[in-house]
Amino acid sequence: MNAASVDDLSYFPRHAAELIHQDEVHRHLLESLSKQNKDITSFFGELHIYLQVEEHKVKKPFTEAVVRCHETLISIRNELVSIKEFLQSAMEISVMEPLSQLQQQQLQQQNSPGNGEDIDSFEALPGSLLESFKGVNLSEEAVLQFDVSTTLARVQQHIEEVRFKEPKHQINKLNVRINDERTKEIKQMISQLFELSQAESDIAQTTKSQLSIFSTGQSGSFMFDVETGKWSSLSEDREKRSYMVNSVIHARGYVYVFGGDTKLNTYSRFSVKHQRWDLLGTIINEEGGSGISVCYDGVRFAYLIGGQMNGLLTRIDQMDLETHEFARLGNLPVPIRFAYSFYHDRILYVVGGMGNRVDDGDQHSIFKFDPVSRSTTFLLDGTFEFNHELVSCCFDGREFLYLLDVESNFFRFSIQTKARTVLPRPTLKNNPQRKYKCQMLMLKSKLIYFIGGREHNNFTFNIDLNQWLPLGDNDNVDRRWCGLTTVIKTG
Repeated sequence: MNAASVDDLSYFPRHAAELIHQDEVHRHLLESLSKQNKDITSFFGELHIYLQVEEHKVKKPFTEAVVRCHETLISIRNELVSIKEFLQSAMEISVMEPLSQLQQQQLQQQNSPGNGEDIDSFEALPGSLLESFKGVNLSEEAVLQFDVSTTLARVQQHIEEVRFKEPKHQINKLNVRINDERTKEIKQMISQLFELSQAESDIAQTTKSQLSIFSTGQSGSFMFDVETGKWSSLSEDREKRSYMVNSVIHARGYVYVFGGDTKLNTYSRFSVKHQRWDLLGTIINEEGGSGISVCYDGVRFAYLIGGQMNGLLTRIDQMDLETHEFARLGNLPVPIRFAYSFYHDRILYVVGGMGNRVDDGDQHSIFKFDPVSRSTTFLLDGTFEFNHELVSCCFDGREFLYLLDVESNFFRFSIQTKARTVLPRPTLKNNPQRKYKCQMLMLKSKLIYFIGGREHNNFTFNIDLNQWLPLGDNDNVDRRWCGLTTVIKTG
C-alpha cells in the first residue's frame, strides 16, 4: 500500500473499511480452517476404530487357541501334581519330595488363563517335579504293599476328577502372513487420502492479478483478465459446444466442459497453464446432453446433475478427476436441466432448474444430496417466495446464495436460516427473457460478476457497497447460455 499523505484525510476511512473487510475475511477463514481440522481428527478417529475392529477379527482365532492351549497345559500340570501326591501317599515312603511353597505358587499363578491377550509363554515344569518321577519304583513287590481298596478308590477319583482330558477342539498351530508390499501400499493410500488445495469457492486470498474468467459457448472460448478488464480469444473446443450454462468448472489447473448439446455425450478439458484443449473424454452411459449442472468438491470429484438427452435426466453422477472414471450416485426427485449446483460441507445443493418445455417454468426448489448416504432432501420445497424464473445464481462459499430472476429482481438467500433479503436490481441492457440464462460468479468474496455479454451487458455487484456497476469492458460476444468459471492462473 502506498504511504498516505497527512492531508489526505480520506485515506483513513478507506483504510478502516479495508481493515473491516479483512477482519471478516479472516474470521471466516479461521472458522473454515478450524472445521477442516476437526474433520481430519474425526476421520482418523473413525479409521482408528475401524482398525481396532479389524485387529480383533484377525486376532480372534489366535486368542482362542492361546486360551485353549493354556487350559490344556494347566490340566496336564494339575494331573502331574495329583499323580505325585497319589504315589507319595500310596507308597508311604519319602521317595518323592513334596513341592516347595514357591513351586506351588508358580503353578497357581499359571492356572488363570485370562482373556488370552496377556499370555505370552508358560513356565517350564519345576525340575524337582520332573526328578520326582525318575526315582519311583513300581515293582510288583512294591505294589503288593499298597492298601488295595484305598488305592483303587483314589485311582478312580483321579480318573474322574483330575485325569487330563483332551481338548474338545484340536489345537492347530496357526500362522499369519503379513503382506508387507500390500501394507506399504495401504499406508501410501492413507497418506494420499488428503490433498491440500486452495478452496475455489472462496478465493478471497487470491490477488486480483491471478484471477480470470473463462467463458465458452457457441461463439467460442474466451478469457477475461480481471486486472486489465480485457477479453482475449482462446483456441476453440473441437466439439463446438452450446448451451453450456452451469456446465463448466475449474479444477486442478484445468477447465472442464461437459455435454453442451442434446446429443453430445463427451467432455473436454482446457489447460490453463498451456492455454490449449488437451483432452476429450466420454461421459458414463453416454448420458451427456445439454443443461448439465456441474460442480466441484474442491479436492478430487466433479458432480454432474440432471440435463437433457433423449428426454430430461434425473442423474447425479460423480467423476473422479484423477482417473476420469464416472459413477452413478443417485437420482433427483424430478428431472431437470440448467439447474445451478454447488458443493458445500460435503453436501450437494441443486437450485432451481427448468422442466421439459419452455412453459413448464423453473423448479422453485433447493435439493440437498449427500454423496455418502446417497440421500436427497429438500432445503426448500416448491418456492423461493417469488413468481419468476431464475436467470442466474451464485454461492459465496459460506452461507449465501445470490439469485437474479427474469424480472431483474435480485436477492440473497441464506442456506442456514432460509432468510431472504431483497437487494438492488441491476439495470440490464435488455430485460432477460425466460428462454435465456446467463451466469454470475463470486470473486474475492465481496464482488459478484454478472456476465450478460452483448445482449445484457456485464456488471459487478459490490456486496459491501450494495451497488451494481457496469464492467465497462465493451463485450460484443453473445454470452447467453455460455458456460463460465473463475480461473486461478498458474505459473
